[in-house]
Amino acid sequence: MLGQQVAPRGGLAVPWRVLSLALITVLVVGGGVLFYRQKTQTAAAPTYQTATVATGNVQVAVAATGPISVTTSMPLSFKQTGKVSQILVQPGQTVQPGQVLAKQDTTDLQNSLSQAKSQLAQQQAALAKLQAGPTPQAVAVAQQAVDSANANLANAQKNVQLVAAQNAKDLQQSQVALANAQQTLSDAQASYGVAQDEVSKATQA
Repeated sequence: MLGQQVAPRGGLAVPWRVLSLALITVLVVGGGVLFYRQKTQTAAAPTYQTATVATGNVQVAVAATGPISVTTSMPLSFKQTGKVSQILVQPGQTVQPGQVLAKQDTTDLQNSLSQAKSQLAQQQAALAKLQAGPTPQAVAVAQQAVDSANANLANAQKNVQLVAAQNAKDLQQSQVALANAQQTLSDAQASYGVAQDEVSKATQA
């Protein structure tokens, strides 16, 4: 028949259509593979970004979060417990040696000093009563009262010295009160001496 080859003796006949179809298939598949490889190589090609070289300053900045602390610190405290009435400096401010940084409320110290003055006045009144007719027992009681007043005065003096470095205004007031207390004590001691003289005279009589 037409379109067919006659196979040699001992073999089979291969149609031209089959050969042509096989050849076309090989060409199509080969072309597809070649096109895919070219496309893959083109997509994978690296790209480069260029810039013009220029001279200038390089700036480096560091950003961080967290607490800020000083390299050295010194805790500050008053010699006595109490309430801070005034702060005279701000955080981060430069200070000088001897500069007053804060003031403490001296109300309690003033009350203690007033109580000491009141007790001393009471003892002065007791000594005055002894001038009418003192007895050795009364003089002994008065001596104990004077000793107690001296102890209270010593405590008041100590408190005044502690406050002196913290508040100049309160120091001046405390010094005035201290002078009054010393004068009162001197008067009490003078009265005590008079009372002793009277007791001696009464004993001799």
